[in-house]
Amino acid sequence: MYRKTVFMVVILMAVSFNLFATQVLPTTLDRVAEDAEDSFCGVCKARDVSIDPNKFGRNVTYAFEISDVMKGDYKPGETVSFTQFEGFKGAVVMSVGNEYCLLLNKASSSGLRAPVALSYGAYRVTKDKEGGRVLRGAVSRQELMREVLKRRPDLSKRLSKNERDFVTNTTDRNMDYNGFVNFVRSVSEPKR
Repeated sequence: MYRKTVFMVVILMAVSFNLFATQVLPTTLDRVAEDAEDSFCGVCKARDVSIDPNKFGRNVTYAFEISDVMKGDYKPGETVSFTQFEGFKGAVVMSVGNEYCLLLNKASSSGLRAPVALSYGAYRVTKDKEGGRVLRGAVSRQELMREVLKRRPDLSKRLSKNERDFVTNTTDRNMDYNGFVNFVRSVSEPKR
């Protein structure tokens, strides 16, 4: 019995160290943007899969060519790589050649990263009927923007009219690319 208990504790510790980068806590876009260590939009250039050293799943290393920076010390055209654990349901899987906007957690002690709150921090960039760039995510826009301005009067004062409109217009599931990027940048700025 003692050996079984020790074995289970060791297993849980090993998993918990890897899953830090994938915790799901924030539920609205303002919180996700603030909690992100850095955020950017870019095209996925590479996806390399390897077995997790603890054999609990797989690690995937992504390389992105950055087109827009919302938070962090990146520059457009720069290539950024990060590794995320994908051995569980809910992990965000990205495809080479597609464009995404990502809001990433700080790296865990084992060096793994993931979008903040998983699907709350990852959005695929596509085109709308008119050819404009829009974002699609797994989370509804209404849920992302739920009472943001009511809950955060300080934020409402900092946002431009276009950024406030972006937050309050939740009827369309797609999000305007420029509205998203500008909102995340505004929320990510230090409070004045």
